[in-house]
This record gives sequence, structure tokens and C-alpha cells, in this order.
Amino acid sequence: MAATKFAIDQTQFTAFSPLDRLAPRSVIELLNHSRIDRLPPGRRLFTRGESDGETIFLLSGQLALLADGPAATIRAQTEEAHGPIGEGQPRLHTAIAHTAATVLCVDSAVLRRLLAGDEQSSRGIASANDIATDTDDRTIAPPITGPEDDAAEQADPLPPLFERLPPMHRRLLRHRMERIEVAGGTELVRQGDKCLHFDLVEHGVLQLRRRGRGGERRLVSGDAVGPEVLLAGGTRHDATVTALEDCIVLRVPRQEFLALIAQHYCRRITPADLSALTASGEVTLLDLRSPAAYRRSHMPGSINFPLPLLLTAAPTLDAGRRYALAGDSIRHCAAAAFRLAQHGARTLMLYDPIKTILHQRP
Repeated sequence: MAATKFAIDQTQFTAFSPLDRLAPRSVIELLNHSRIDRLPPGRRLFTRGESDGETIFLLSGQLALLADGPAATIRAQTEEAHGPIGEGQPRLHTAIAHTAATVLCVDSAVLRRLLAGDEQSSRGIASANDIATDTDDRTIAPPITGPEDDAAEQADPLPPLFERLPPMHRRLLRHRMERIEVAGGTELVRQGDKCLHFDLVEHGVLQLRRRGRGGERRLVSGDAVGPEVLLAGGTRHDATVTALEDCIVLRVPRQEFLALIAQHYCRRITPADLSALTASGEVTLLDLRSPAAYRRSHMPGSINFPLPLLLTAAPTLDAGRRYALAGDSIRHCAAAAFRLAQHGARTLMLYDPIKTILHQRP
């Protein structure tokens, strides 16, 4: 039976060598020649002696590599998993999923062609711009990007929320986002409309209103529209947003938002992860619920910071701290995460936070 296939997240390309050397346009092309497979424990990935024409990277779980000697175990997110698994054609090993595992498979021939093209392009850019040398007389190679990418970065800087993303994410966003002009008095989105995009206010002031639930507030430069709906898997906008003056909005399609932005600013952790981080003082836990709910039960060491207050007071929080967020829903956590990210703070979100909170007493 074949392995289960999943959609590819572009950000996964930046975690491995040599994929991290690809120019943005090459990453986009390679997406069309790649796939992600999820393997149950015991599933064979490839067999010694076969030639499959694929370069494979381990995203999660553990693989066992079998040859003549004892099996070697490769674990995801370690140095040994930074490069391809079981390089060489024909295969020198047999690879079997030691635990449930997820792998990224790319077409080896396409990868070689793209790497060669990017390297040649990089050498051309370097020779035209006098390669600099450091004090050890070692050549400093320029980044593998096209001149138009560098020019765009300088001539048209992105908003702070995007500028804090990894370079590869920023370059991909430049190709995917759309700049929209919204005339004063015009509705950007209406409550109940399909939520197909993430919108970021670049310039101007908009009014957000929720029918029947209040929650009215103004959105200014750097504020986001719709992240909590998208992160919760929702399909409809839960508020109407109207421009109070002529505005400019940066629009990113749903899938690009989830792949390039959300994974950077809304990392999810388990209660076990949180315990270790709070014990070491690395994070501050914020409980986003009402004071009454907080008094009834809350996680030890948490600080009550109701969501409406946080949305207003976010600029006053220490951006150098890392915050873990727990609330009534993923939507509330996502709204807080993006408000804090707007002001430079890093955040983590608990899985099923309300269940965790209600089962712990101070």
C-alpha cells in the first residue's frame, strides 16, 4: 500500500541542505516536482540497490537505515537529518520507518538542474559586482538571489510583520501578495463572506465590527484582518471591516499565509513543552480569558491578560520576551499572537488550551 500523501509547505524547503541554496523562483518550480509522504511505523521507504531518482529529506519521526552492519537511526530535526537521507543511486541502504515519519521527496534531476542554474547565476552576479573579501582573504559569496529581488527589498521595504520573516519567506511573499487600494467608506470584507485571504493594513484606518457580539475596534497600519479565522480552519469572516479613509491593504492567499507567515508567528506547543519553558524562565504564560474565568481555574504561574486588554496594550509589553498564550479558543490565541507579532514579540500557542487550563487548579 502506498504512503499517504500531503500538501507541501514551501517553508520546509529552507530547513535542508542543499534546498536552502535555491533561489525563490527555483523553489517555486521545484514545488511542482516534489511531494510529502507520511509513513506508518515499519513502512519501507526505499530498498538497497534500487534507483528511484528521488532526493529524500526527513521532516518528522525516525528512520532506520539498514546495510551490512547494525541499523543506524536518523532522527528528524538533528544535524544528521539536515541533508538528504541515504544519498546515492543505486541506494546503498534500505530505509524503514522506525516510528511514524514524514518525508519530503523531490525529483533529483530537477534539483540538480536548478542548483546548477542558480550557482551559475550567482557567479555572474558576483563577477559583475566585485566580490568582497574578509580579513582572512576568504571569498564571501553573494546570496543566491536575482538582482530584481535585492532591488525590490531596498526600494519597497515590507511592513515589520513581514520583514521579521526569514529571507526566503519574504521573497516568496513578494511573488504571492497583492497590494489593494480601498476607497474610504468601502467594505474590505463583510461578515459571513468566504475567508480566502489574509489582509494586512499597510496604510490607513479601517473599522472592524462584529454583528451581535460587539467587539468593535479600529485597525491601523500593521494590523491584520482574518488571521484567527484562517488559523482555526474557518471558512467565513466573523466581522465586517470598512475603510474609514482611503487605505492600502496587502493581501496574501490563504495557503501562502498558512505556509509562510502563520508557521513563523503561531507556533503550537504541548503542555509538556510549556512546563519546561516556564520552569527555565524562557517564556511568560498569558491567560487570555476573563478575570472571572481566571479566578475559577488557571494554570500555575500564568498571568491574566484578557484578550480585549491585550489587543489594546500590546505595544506596552516587552517585545524581548517570549509569550505563551492560552485562551478560550485557537481564534483568541491567534488574534493575540498577531497583535503581539505586530510589535515584535514572539509567541507560542497551547494545543487545546482551555482543556489544559480547566484541569489545573492554582
